[in-house]
Amino acid sequence: MCGAVLVCGAVLVYGAVVPAAAAGVPATTDRAPRLQVRADGRESTDGTRVLRVSKVRALEPAGETVTVEGRGFDTGKGIYVTLCRVGTRSRPPHPCGGGADRTGTGDASVWISSNPPPYGEGLAVPYRPGGRFRVELVVRARVSERVDCRRVLCAVTTRNDHTRTTDRSQDLLVPVTFRGGTAPARPDGDLALPSGREGIDPRVLAVGAGALLSATVGTLWIRHRRRAGA
Repeated sequence: MCGAVLVCGAVLVYGAVVPAAAAGVPATTDRAPRLQVRADGRESTDGTRVLRVSKVRALEPAGETVTVEGRGFDTGKGIYVTLCRVGTRSRPPHPCGGGADRTGTGDASVWISSNPPPYGEGLAVPYRPGGRFRVELVVRARVSERVDCRRVLCAVTTRNDHTRTTDRSQDLLVPVTFRGGTAPARPDGDLALPSGREGIDPRVLAVGAGALLSATVGTLWIRHRRRAGA
């Protein structure tokens, strides 16, 4: 299973599975998906994938280790997990701490892939069942000589790896802040992130909107039957 709503290239709709293309869900896209962020700021979702970061505020500028977890990701596509300056839906996040680490020696970027090229075997971390992963990441305020995340908006980011550089379908962001920073400047343009601290129902993050609706309908039917038999 590749996610609560997207199931291995198909979409779960009221308990039935239909091909993703028939349901209007693109397999790839050159624009990042729109995201919703929970009120506590530690989770974001595009409705299929979920990204969670253990700590997002007042991070140590010199470097702090956070735990990053994801679920619902497409296991057929490798991703990088890293800290980046936030871009727009049409402009990828850049620069990113650690870059595209294909050596497995850095601590600021993690490569996750269940089917990497031959040179990535033993370096990339494979997905867990359900498109899940859990990694440790060191985030630092400076992602490059010129970009300081105490002054510009940065986020723990997932993005498809170097084998799919134009595919933005798995771009998820969880914004973070560092101690001593000012209110980070948001880039101009169409952002994937909501304009404020917009929260969503935790049940949507837990099981996906389609599964939630199906479960709600089932609950109402059971209540109806109980009342009819009373």
